[in-house]
Amino acid sequence: MSPPDDIDGWEADDHGRATPAEDDALLADLRWALGRDDDVPLLLADLARDALHRTDPSDELALLVATTEPAGVRDDGPTDVVTFAASPGWRLEVRLDRTGPSSVASGVVSPARAVRVGWESAAGRTGWTEADGGGFFELAGVPSGPVRFVVATGPGAGTRTDWVTV
Repeated sequence: MSPPDDIDGWEADDHGRATPAEDDALLADLRWALGRDDDVPLLLADLARDALHRTDPSDELALLVATTEPAGVRDDGPTDVVTFAASPGWRLEVRLDRTGPSSVASGVVSPARAVRVGWESAAGRTGWTEADGGGFFELAGVPSGPVRFVVATGPGAGTRTDWVTV
């Protein structure tokens, strides 16, 4: 089958096959594309490393289910509430209060339990705290940019959220 007549530069032999000149042009384009020395984007490299270093195959990825701006009596600065959910019935609600170059993340893990809660930045930085028996926690120093939250339920086990931009 031949391509439409309106494609410039396409030539075919009597059987609809590309000519050697077309093959040479395609190979030159492929050599150029494969020969480029572009750096892998930092976020993509971080996601790949995470996938390779996951220590527990049951480690779940929590999905972002809601983003809201809470109503308040006064406006003390930019604040967002993000909610993540994973099965079975697990939720993480995080309030992000932007305080300059970093934010304070406070929230609750449900069902309520004492666990370690942390954040990971795309640059590889982390911050951790302990949630109390009611599941409440507060994390300071959450950097601007892509971050995700982690709920550690035991050695090498836990749940990571989707990436969000703070």
